[in-house]
Amino acid sequence: MLTQIDVVYSVPLDTWVAATTYQVGSLVLDPDYGQVYEAKVITTNQNPRLTPASWTLLGDQWAKNVPSTKPVSLGLPILGVNLTESLLLREVTGLNPPAIDLFIGEYARDGGFYGGRRVGQRNVVLTVDLNPNPALGETTQGLREILYKIFIDPAVREDHLQLLLHDETGAVRSLYGYVDTFETELFTTETVAQISIVCPDPYIVDAVETELRSPTGTWLVVPFTYDGTAETGLEAEIYITADHGKLNINNNGFVMSLTHNFLINDVVYLNTKRGDRQIRMASLTNVNNMRTANPRLTTKQIWEKLVEAGQTTSLLSKLSLTSPWLELHDTSNKLRVYGTAFTDSVAGVKSLTFRPTFWGV
Repeated sequence: MLTQIDVVYSVPLDTWVAATTYQVGSLVLDPDYGQVYEAKVITTNQNPRLTPASWTLLGDQWAKNVPSTKPVSLGLPILGVNLTESLLLREVTGLNPPAIDLFIGEYARDGGFYGGRRVGQRNVVLTVDLNPNPALGETTQGLREILYKIFIDPAVREDHLQLLLHDETGAVRSLYGYVDTFETELFTTETVAQISIVCPDPYIVDAVETELRSPTGTWLVVPFTYDGTAETGLEAEIYITADHGKLNINNNGFVMSLTHNFLINDVVYLNTKRGDRQIRMASLTNVNNMRTANPRLTTKQIWEKLVEAGQTTSLLSKLSLTSPWLELHDTSNKLRVYGTAFTDSVAGVKSLTFRPTFWGV
């Protein structure tokens, strides 16, 4: 059962103020130099530029990969779970599996044939109770304007917002969408707002990725469990440990086969997520150097920076024409890498990343 939905949006960075106490992880802007800093410890009266022991310099506000805004969230508890909040969710629809379009062809005479299916977009509708607290100076109009700002203009450079779905087990799942209608009655005592959010990606995903990374060396075989209910892609970093002309990547009998002159200390990056599929190769030295220089970045972000630096080679043309793109479907999985035969131990998996994906909640 859902207990709360968080609406994630963004606001401009705070400008550092001497009299303010900043918590660990707070992002602030030094207006004199345009630099963004993150607090390492709880700080008061510690200028980011002058006290490097308390702050981490993230870089120029306008530089790539350095945020000029920070994400914040508005919590909307479910009505009946919490009655003291000013904004309460009365009803949520659109979190069941979305409608599926079936392509059925018809024969000239009786019957027909199945030609495939397509999952349409998701439409989530939130009905929010406005429950102003006069003791805090809140008004219905003020709460309505807060919702206007958060839902209709959620970010400085983006139109989408993120919904985080909390349930009674503690699980947090996520989806992205765009507000298309915002309805509220201005001249009635029924102080509710109905907000429609269209989600082009119909799937609901875990808020946090699952990453399996070998602390030392690599794995020839990676057994793992997939808890999602819908198919999803994966990311893998594969280290070449011996010169060979073939690399097979096998999960539960489905095999992607690459033919290339692989050399020891090559690194192969595989991404099978729909809309972002790629296979790239880089040297182990370049991968390690990039990760050392950017320890906070994800595997995908590391490889994006390697691409920007011109340090990768695409291997898409090396993929066998009969190879499927590996996707996670079964609960039990066993990913293995090898050369021409199972016994050819020419590579190992360094990391495996995926995000469990669901049809509904």
